[in-house]
Amino acid sequence: MRPASSASYWPSTSSSASKPRGTAGRTFRSYRVPCLPQRLLLRHPGLRLRKSGIMFEPCVGNAKNMENTTCNMPGLGEKAPEFEAETTQGHIRFPQDFKGKWIILFSHPGDFTPVCTSEFMLFGKMQEEFDALGCQLLGLSVGALTSHIAWLRSIREKIEYKGIRNLDIRFPLIADLTMDVARRYGMIQPGASTTAAVRTVFFIDPHGIVRTFLCYPAVLGRNFDELKRILVGLQTIDAYNVALPADWHPGDDVIAPSGSTMEAIDRRTGTPDEGARCYDWYFCTKPLSEEKVTAGTKH
Repeated sequence: MRPASSASYWPSTSSSASKPRGTAGRTFRSYRVPCLPQRLLLRHPGLRLRKSGIMFEPCVGNAKNMENTTCNMPGLGEKAPEFEAETTQGHIRFPQDFKGKWIILFSHPGDFTPVCTSEFMLFGKMQEEFDALGCQLLGLSVGALTSHIAWLRSIREKIEYKGIRNLDIRFPLIADLTMDVARRYGMIQPGASTTAAVRTVFFIDPHGIVRTFLCYPAVLGRNFDELKRILVGLQTIDAYNVALPADWHPGDDVIAPSGSTMEAIDRRTGTPDEGARCYDWYFCTKPLSEEKVTAGTKH
């Protein structure tokens, strides 16, 4: 029988190879469900098979096990999942500890790896710029706290990149050894890796809403000019009720809101706002100075 709470379950017919012992000759139907922690399954093996026919798989393990786990990524406009975690800056409660701030939550595949090291150095270098925009940086990888600390010390004492050296990274780096947070945010992509996070970036506004997310493979480093442009762009959209065209940068023209009635559209195209230019009723631009953008994003 299908479980009562069926929204998060996907039915699948089990192959004979995957049927539990003692089920020969019986029709067996299982459901793909959110995973359970490995330690819980080891302590309670019976959780793997319930009488309802629901199969529970561990959150860590080989690729076969990972086929029955979910990697749901929160969508745009949705509340960012809450969590508590240990970090290199102490215990945090998310998002309560960052109330009123924008948040860039990003994941990386692993400590002591070259692409991740280059990214952390640029995040560290730009931390004051993000602070000025009222934005908290929050990193994550599937690793132990001791490994994170040792890696950040190595960056500070030994690594130089693009003229950056002796860098003291002070934003929190989450130790997500159980992959609990990574799974809540879809940072584990089984097609890429079942044990390491891919390079995701979540832009979360002061109300805890996901506004933008990006996902990169392990071998491609992120574009930090673009990360800052996205943050400034989202804050500008909120401050001035505008849309931003392709390749927009502060100081470029912005797109004025469309009218919602025929009368408003006629008024907009016939007598556009000062400085605005309407090419047709649906495409009108207007200037927005870099100074105004800065004023709208200053915290």
